[in-house]
Amino acid sequence: MTRNRSSLLFLPLLATLGLTSACTFHLSANDSVSSQHSPTSGKLTQITSDKDFSLEDAVLAIQLSGRVIPRYGEGNTGYLALVNEKSEVRILETGIMEYATPLWTSDGIYFAMPDHEGFIDDAGLHRQERRYQYYELDRYPHPHDGGYTTFYNEGTNGNDFVQYLVDGDSHGFRNVEAKGIFINFGYCDGRFFIVGETNWAPSLREEAIAHLPSHITADAQTHYQFIAELLPSDPTDTLQVRASAPLDEQSFSGTTQIACREDRIYFTGFQRLEAYPAPEEIDKRKQGSPAFIMWNLSDGTRSVIPWVDTEGTPISLRADDMTGSQLLQDEQKAYIVLFGGQGFVVDLDSAIARPAFTATNTNNEFWPQNFHLTKNYAYALDYGENPNQPIELTRYHWANGHKEKLLTIDSLNSYRKESVVEGIAINPTWISKIEEAS
Repeated sequence: MTRNRSSLLFLPLLATLGLTSACTFHLSANDSVSSQHSPTSGKLTQITSDKDFSLEDAVLAIQLSGRVIPRYGEGNTGYLALVNEKSEVRILETGIMEYATPLWTSDGIYFAMPDHEGFIDDAGLHRQERRYQYYELDRYPHPHDGGYTTFYNEGTNGNDFVQYLVDGDSHGFRNVEAKGIFINFGYCDGRFFIVGETNWAPSLREEAIAHLPSHITADAQTHYQFIAELLPSDPTDTLQVRASAPLDEQSFSGTTQIACREDRIYFTGFQRLEAYPAPEEIDKRKQGSPAFIMWNLSDGTRSVIPWVDTEGTPISLRADDMTGSQLLQDEQKAYIVLFGGQGFVVDLDSAIARPAFTATNTNNEFWPQNFHLTKNYAYALDYGENPNQPIELTRYHWANGHKEKLLTIDSLNSYRKESVVEGIAINPTWISKIEEAS
């Protein structure tokens, strides 16, 4: 039932898009484990009324979903579960949303339903209708205005890859159509940046060529890579190319979370051992080092910076490990969790990467792919392949790798037989409380 190691490798292959009118809301490690915060599972209450589905004492939100293509089960619906400190659960049917990324801010919980944007506060659930979507890529808070931006992925418009975005807040949202975006983007310092390629975005080819370094002569048969700034709040100029470079077959990035320092934009990526190995050594395409793909907007250059240990030796991993990485920036440091649950603290200037932990789960083929990162801990949801196994909210300390159990929930087993755990959100007030008490 749980997403396995191969499933996210298909993430960059899905997309189709559309645009509707603006809308407004109608408010109607190591293995040492501590369990001092880990109560046993409490009761479950199924909610049927939106007004009864308020935040109350919830500390954790878990979004579950069936699959449009039932590769992971036969379920055809989805749910949002709210969990309190006693592991008591209130759950509401909300519909399918693959790879859902609920977001908990000081205003409440923003999340996606198939044909609605959802917002939960102390008054209950508020819905606003939008065009049908079932595949969410990532959801970002606006730190200055309390709003959010979320990305949905469906395909192409027949020419370019096109991304459907919703940009809104607790009062409403507007729809945005952005050409050329292909699961390689992120948000930092109040700005969105995306990396695209002219073969996926032919309508941006001329603009990309205009931003090539002066020593490069464009060729009609050659495709190029570019970095662009996304302006979701500007209806007249959604995407602006900032720099371009030739394609690099020896490195790649594919992420939805980035870091910034001044005019330098860092995408988590990978440098292959060889770009074009002999056919009998094709596995070398997956061998290499994690790296930052760094774009310097001040001089228009792109650099590949492999992560190294304290001795300066590049860290050796496989390309698959970089799929779906999660990142939190704290000035010069980047806290990063990779696909297999490896946690690293990486210096942005030197690319020295300190291994912090490897998240564990109940089965070696599965990992707690739902993380929430803070500067002190990586919070992870462990649940394993068997739907009869309890769900555990744990956390790993970035400084020493110590693992601690926070919540144990076994009342969702029947729902997990028809749906997959997709995403989590954690109450920021609760996080502050338990981290201050640590």
